[in-house]
Amino acid sequence: MDVMMPEMDRLTAARIIRGMKGTDAGKIPIFAMNASVFPDVVKAGRRAGMNEHLSKPSDETNMMRKIRGYITR
Repeated sequence: MDVMMPEMDRLTAARIIRGMKGTDAGKIPIFAMNASVFPDVVKAGRRAGMNEHLSKPSDETNMMRKIRGYITR
């Protein structure tokens, strides 16, 4: 998910997804995509339930490597 979403911030969205009951929302990978890779930004995303933090501009090789890591799980 893009960090700069129009209706809801990324942390709230991740918390809502992770809090959904009766679904696989606790297991589905959530990837943040943001130009900011400061440690506090990455940590906040992890605390909210995000699995990965990808930087912009996107690095397709890195992004696909991380996605493949979750597909094989």
